[in-house]
Amino acid sequence: TSIVQNIGFKNKVEKNRHRSIDIPILLGYQFGRGTVKVGVNAGVILNVSSWYEGVMLDSSLAVVPVQKGSQIYKSKLGMGLYAGINVTKELSNDMQLFVEPYYKHSIDNITSGSMPYQQKFGTAGVLMGVRWSLNRK
Repeated sequence: TSIVQNIGFKNKVEKNRHRSIDIPILLGYQFGRGTVKVGVNAGVILNVSSWYEGVMLDSSLAVVPVQKGSQIYKSKLGMGLYAGINVTKELSNDMQLFVEPYYKHSIDNITSGSMPYQQKFGTAGVLMGVRWSLNRK
């Protein structure tokens, strides 16, 4: 008799979702002359609610689902930091086009205290859009 041992691995791709509702408290300063201006925004982000849906590995490395409302992740994340730099182009007296690359960093752990590990996250992105001034005089 003979014994054959195969060693290999398996990849499994899953889409996990962290979602949150936040209240930003930001200070900004804008400088420049003419129709193009540069600004900076910085401040804190207060988390009102957050939830997670997806899968994770258990201690035996098996994939287990994590349902909304589970005790793994906190439902309120606390406070985060925000920093961004924006460029605005004035289209008219009441309208601006803007682009703002930003970075947001969580200060507190997003996992509950019962978990044997700690997890924090940072988010980078770009905000783009049009601003209308409602009460410009």
